[in-house]
Amino acid sequence: FAWGDSSQGQIPSIVQSKSSPTQVGTGTINSSYFNGTSDYLSLASNAAFAFGTGNFTVECWFYALGNADGGLVFKGLYQTGATWQGGFGIRRLSATQLRFTFNTSTTGAGEKNYDYTTTTYPNQWYHVAMVVSSGTGYAYVNGTRVGTVASVGSIPTSSTGLTIGAFPYDAGYIYHNGYISNVRIFKGIALYTQSTYTIPTIPFVANSATSFLSSS
Repeated sequence: FAWGDSSQGQIPSIVQSKSSPTQVGTGTINSSYFNGTSDYLSLASNAAFAFGTGNFTVECWFYALGNADGGLVFKGLYQTGATWQGGFGIRRLSATQLRFTFNTSTTGAGEKNYDYTTTTYPNQWYHVAMVVSSGTGYAYVNGTRVGTVASVGSIPTSSTGLTIGAFPYDAGYIYHNGYISNVRIFKGIALYTQSTYTIPTIPFVANSATSFLSSS
């Protein structure tokens, strides 16, 4: 099991996990399996994930084994009554809804979501991405822009880190049951702004602009 990064020292190379998601081969995609009850990956809070008002891109592949709610990639923490502690994220709310969260406040007052109603069937791979370009947020599914969020604002530094495979909620997590592959994050770069793009078909390769890249 290995997750790598090309952060040039910005992000710790050791990723902490509760339980241990299993690296597997699924077709041509190497991925990590999350059991839906205890698996997740986390990195400590880092300036590489404090996007401010700048451009950024967050993307990954996911494959669900059922219809349950589960977090895919998250920076931040949702607390009942206090809402968010500054961040961003992509979450599969159900088999018929994906949520892209462009968060702009450590108090939650500036939280902005885009909820995309579509069926994401179990046992299929989907590519999802969220992008901010010049203050406007874009949500993508399988290479098609499905929504826009105006005036995203500033995404602040907060004490919470990056979580993969779960949605941090109050004192616990809402876990993804299935697989996640090729999580990639760019700080300062809006990789996709067009209405459609060709989804990647080979593993991502890091470059000097990559803030984080998983090797599975």
